[in-house]
Amino acid sequence: AFDRRETSWWRTGPGWLDHGGISCILASSWVSLVAPEGRGMLWSKDGPGPDVLVAFNVEENTEWFGWHAKPSHIHYPFDNICVALSPDCDEGRGYRVELNSQGRKATVLYRNGMEVERVAQDASFPMRYRGGHAPYAPRKCRIAVMKRGPRLRVTVNGQSVLRFEDPEPVAVRRVGVGGHDTRINFSHLEVRRLSAPPEEPNDEPEAEP
Repeated sequence: AFDRRETSWWRTGPGWLDHGGISCILASSWVSLVAPEGRGMLWSKDGPGPDVLVAFNVEENTEWFGWHAKPSHIHYPFDNICVALSPDCDEGRGYRVELNSQGRKATVLYRNGMEVERVAQDASFPMRYRGGHAPYAPRKCRIAVMKRGPRLRVTVNGQSVLRFEDPEPVAVRRVGVGGHDTRINFSHLEVRRLSAPPEEPNDEPEAEP
């Protein structure tokens, strides 16, 4: 919930800032990654795998200049959002999804550091860069990544945007959330261990005795 400093996550990178709002109002609490020229990740201490769902909100990180400044504040775009499903705390192993990536033009899936799937972020994508005072629409987005058996799926604001089927699925032991060259507020972070998918029925006829 980020209404206090979370103890079940490791942090990499120097850009993490805690914001504890009114503790009884979950919407007022978040953690910020301020890494305009770097990167940072939150890594789960608990092993959630081998099949897992991770979901979270992203919102604009804001810099305040003062009541008499013009402008008084600025909202930064949440670029290069990263989600890692890894055997260890290593973005180069397992699966890594990058959203609002490559000049805000693509969502890209990497497997062991190699690109295996991508989708263009065009006008139909449910998270769109528009620039100006509020750079992304909607201003708050819900992102979820689910890995179950050989299948991996990414959803944004309830809409499926990317699917991938891995013939040699990687077992997940750590979940990471973060980004690079960006400023992001994260909130409502949820990790769930999933049961194994049911086995596919065998359609082949049995051999006669």
